[in-house]
Amino acid sequence: MPGLKKEFYLLRHDPSATAPQLEVLSRQKNLRIIDVREDWALVLVDLTAYGWLRWRDNDGRFTISIDEKFDPQKH
Repeated sequence: MPGLKKEFYLLRHDPSATAPQLEVLSRQKNLRIIDVREDWALVLVDLTAYGWLRWRDNDGRFTISIDEKFDPQKH
């Protein structure tokens, strides 16, 4: 999402802000949520890599969005 702090688009090894970073995500990446633990989602990135992504901030605001072209019937 535009204006998002870097900490919210870092893919991490574990669901923790101090876990090792795996990848910096961009808007062009496709994510599939596999599991959710509190503020963290285990995601599959472009069908090639797994990692944890923070999906809401400390105030409970969403840090991810769904592509307007998303069709749940195809997924």
